[in-house]
Amino acid sequence: MKDVQAAVKQGWAALDLLRGQADNIGLLGRYYAGDWLSDFEADERGAFGPDIDRSVLAEDTLYNLLDEINELRDSLSGFADAIR
Repeated sequence: MKDVQAAVKQGWAALDLLRGQADNIGLLGRYYAGDWLSDFEADERGAFGPDIDRSVLAEDTLYNLLDEINELRDSLSGFADAIR
């Protein structure tokens, strides 16, 4: 029981962190579906200065993050169904 209690406590903490990022997750999804490619291409042409953080423009980074979010959502949904 104590292991389950600890896991549930950690689960709530993780859920709180993710809920706190819900708006940012939505922004990232909309950005990838809209302006990301043009920003990526502009960066390839050197349009952004060297002091700009390019992590969101890496070719697979944002796609992989959004895919991981979808996998997490599906796993949580499957887990919820499994413990009913």
